[in-house]
Amino acid sequence: DSQGSANQALVLEAPGTPDTSAAALFRGFEDVRIRDLVSLGYEHRVPGTCTKTDPRWTIFIRGKSGHTWPVNLGCAVTPARPTDDPNWIRRIFTLPVIQAEIVRQVPKGTASDALAGTVEQLALVVDRTNGTAYLDNISVRSRALTKVWTSASDNANGVPGGAGDFSADELTLLAAPL
Repeated sequence: DSQGSANQALVLEAPGTPDTSAAALFRGFEDVRIRDLVSLGYEHRVPGTCTKTDPRWTIFIRGKSGHTWPVNLGCAVTPARPTDDPNWIRRIFTLPVIQAEIVRQVPKGTASDALAGTVEQLALVVDRTNGTAYLDNISVRSRALTKVWTSASDNANGVPGGAGDFSADELTLLAAPL
């Protein structure tokens, strides 16, 4: 990790019981235009959870119409990339992958609304698979801003606020079938 010699990771665990999940909100990229996202990425520990649904980036997109579209980018959707440590695998969701998933997941005839939209909220979620995901070197890149979280101390974007919350609508969208 970038801070000292500690080995730190974000741990998201879903015990597999109904209505349980783990999620982390990533702040600072609200209102970034979808077309200005460069990539979303993370490294995940092996062994650990990596399926088409978990862990996943969930982008809540505010379309030009004002409608919110959730788009999910599951771990196994993008190819694994090696890291310097054989116990960790890198996953990167580039803008073309993000755009393709928007077109695939948003109802026909409305994809252009989402593609022309902005990031409303950005989260990493585990809730469809029973297991634990260890994530590190979490990165969000846009044309104007890049942030990589490598340890707990990377949250120094000012005074920490209270726990982030999903709106009731976002919780409903998260719970919808993928």
